[in-house]
Amino acid sequence: MKKTLAIIAIVLGVGLVGLFQFFNKQPPAAPEHALILPEPRPIAAFNLVDNQDKPFTEQNLIGQWDILFFGYTSCPDICPATLQMMQQAWKQLEQQNATHDVRFVFITVDPARDTPEQLSNYLNYFNPAFVGLTGDEQQIAKLSEQFGVFFIKNPQENGNYLMEHTGSVMFVDPKGRYYANLSPPFNADILTNDILAVKASYQ
Repeated sequence: MKKTLAIIAIVLGVGLVGLFQFFNKQPPAAPEHALILPEPRPIAAFNLVDNQDKPFTEQNLIGQWDILFFGYTSCPDICPATLQMMQQAWKQLEQQNATHDVRFVFITVDPARDTPEQLSNYLNYFNPAFVGLTGDEQQIAKLSEQFGVFFIKNPQENGNYLMEHTGSVMFVDPKGRYYANLSPPFNADILTNDILAVKASYQ
């Protein structure tokens, strides 16, 4: 009798533990600000070069999470501010040992001035691990349009020019597909948390 009661107690105990785990199992937190696309979008072929003057195509976007931002090195405000936030987010991810599958990529919308060397010097100020992309303007436009990013030259009275451009950040999944985006305003904490949340929700 005692043996039977002991077996029943064990079974009930295991069952209660299972029920506790079932009801307390929380689904991955959804990103607070980033928008996950209903369906990831494959990225069409493109040909650019990185800040080391090496070829960079859509195939290079496979194998990790790429966090993309389109801007230019002569930008007076939004670009350095965003890159600074990206650097702060990188540090936060690093503290959580979460940078092994994340890469930040800065794509110029001003290839006439942003050579690989210029991009390298610029990005080194923020984080040498960041990747910069430049190349043919048509190739850049072809890539940016896939993310809903637009840019236009704005001539200035002094003969110089600025580039008006979209300020969003795009997430490319490890299969090389456009997966999510984050629109301004945002800060480093938001960017960090949403990168982690998007990764956690990934199927």
